Amino acid sequence: MKKLENRRILVVDDEPDLQEILKDELEIAGAQVFRASSGNEALALLNNNPIDCIVSDMRMSDGDGMSLLKALNQINTPKPVFILLTGFNDYTNQEAYDLGAKAVLQKPCDLYDVINAVHDSLIDSRTKLVRKFERVESDFMVELQFDFLETKIKLRALNIGLGGMFISLSENFPSIGERVYFTISYTDQTNKKNISGLSKCKWVRKSNTNNLQTGIGLEFVAMNEKTFENVQQLVTLFKNNSFIPMQ
Repeated sequence: MKKLENRRILVVDDEPDLQEILKDELEIAGAQVFRASSGNEALALLNNNPIDCIVSDMRMSDGDGMSLLKALNQINTPKPVFILLTGFNDYTNQEAYDLGAKAVLQKPCDLYDVINAVHDSLIDSRTKLVRKFERVESDFMVELQFDFLETKIKLRALNIGLGGMFISLSENFPSIGERVYFTISYTDQTNKKNISGLSKCKWVRKSNTNNLQTGIGLEFVAMNEKTFENVQQLVTLFKNNSFIPMQ
């Protein structure tokens, strides 16, 4: 079976040549491809066509990629996975992940990376994350212990999203792209719990900006079954639609 067999992908880009190239590569991978030239055109198309994943450019004249992502968050029905392609600094990766984008690729990007990003983003979370892993000495280590989880939520020291988490740090930051082993112990009401596993550092904020604390954004990579269950409970508790929260 081809990598994207029977997947329905919407490509949103106002440059016809790039749109055509992405369409051809996605079809080779087995996908059924729809096309739109703007965010507004994409929204109209979504009204009548179920879509599994959207691959969208950032800058477009009639509704840009971030506006499209924000509009999708207002839809109550299951939303397509969203992948953003950008060559500009209009928005930060932090903002895109916070709004729910599962991947942000910098243009120009390798078509192979786009196909892999689409494939990986469509894998069920449990299937993708619950697996054996080994911690190695070179892994950056984050170890936290919270007596009362609700207090840390209010202080914005921790936030759990659908695909990762924000952890407030003031020093000793990992590098972007670095493997991070995390272990967080906390008390949920009267029960002591723990989440631990491997993650990847997606962004680092070393100074307080726009009332946002210093800290890191981590994407989950691997964890055991119990941690997965605890993470899902925390996602419900945080009531978060972000993939990786900004704070």
